[in-house]
Amino acid sequence: MEKKFLVAIDAEACIACGLCAEIAPKIFEPSEQMISQVLENAEIDPEILLKAARSCPTKAITVTDADTGNQLWPE
Repeated sequence: MEKKFLVAIDAEACIACGLCAEIAPKIFEPSEQMISQVLENAEIDPEILLKAARSCPTKAITVTDADTGNQLWPE
């Protein structure tokens, strides 16, 4: 079974550095306002997702396990 994640981006904290989209282009892309957003129907590889989230200098990306509700990042 494919693991599901809830990914939230704090638009006020995002500084549009682009690291998340560079690391995980199948998950993140910049919006018209240059704030990162999660692609619809993104192919989420958990390892790449967490690597991208951890790369965010402002910790604007929150990753939660959808099944357990445990927040995986930030810890």
